[in-house]
Amino acid sequence: MTYLEFILFFLFIPIVILGLIYKFLLSDYKLPFAIIVILSVVALSYTIPWDNYLIESGIWYYDRSLISSLIFSIPVEECGFMVLQTTLSVIIFSVFLRTPYTASIKFNLKGFFLSFFLLTFGIYYSTFMSGKYLSLILLWSFLPVCLQWSFGIDTILNKLRNIFFPFIFITAYYCVIDGYAISQGIWTISEMTSLGIHFANLPLEEAVFFFFTNLFLAQAVILLKPLISNNVI
Repeated sequence: MTYLEFILFFLFIPIVILGLIYKFLLSDYKLPFAIIVILSVVALSYTIPWDNYLIESGIWYYDRSLISSLIFSIPVEECGFMVLQTTLSVIIFSVFLRTPYTASIKFNLKGFFLSFFLLTFGIYYSTFMSGKYLSLILLWSFLPVCLQWSFGIDTILNKLRNIFFPFIFITAYYCVIDGYAISQGIWTISEMTSLGIHFANLPLEEAVFFFFTNLFLAQAVILLKPLISNNVI
């Protein structure tokens, strides 16, 4: 299976199926195009430089015969993965947040300081080679978590229960398909910079990565949905 076939089968097709289900079964549901576009642009802008560094550093690498072309050192399909993951998560989360609500966007010192746990653990794991990948994930995650928790933690905590089970399900789904891609050799995680803890074919670091990427998306949908509905942005 090529990388393109992988994202078409495991991401694009589920998006189409969900879209059709929503169209025929949920007449009051409107696809949140604005949120998808905003978060896709953010995901690409924030992740591409970081991902490029991971590849250049040999933390993960890919089978050149299974990809089509590159953007810098990144497979084009990797960028497609970012956009399709964003799209799939947003349409899943948004359907569970259809009831109108308001978002309280104001600085919260508690949320600000809570986010520093990521920074602390990220710095700690950076002190040894096998913790490098986990360290980079935690340090990369710090900024979006810090922003979201610092300015919207009350709204997030209030609405997160609405999407708790969808969040667990879709995060687990990403982990399963990531483990499958690794087993097929589409991409490989370097053992030198990984802790060596695996769940079947899935390295711990990959599970942490998908937990945080999905958390960013869930929290962003919670915060953006009422703002867009009320034409604040």
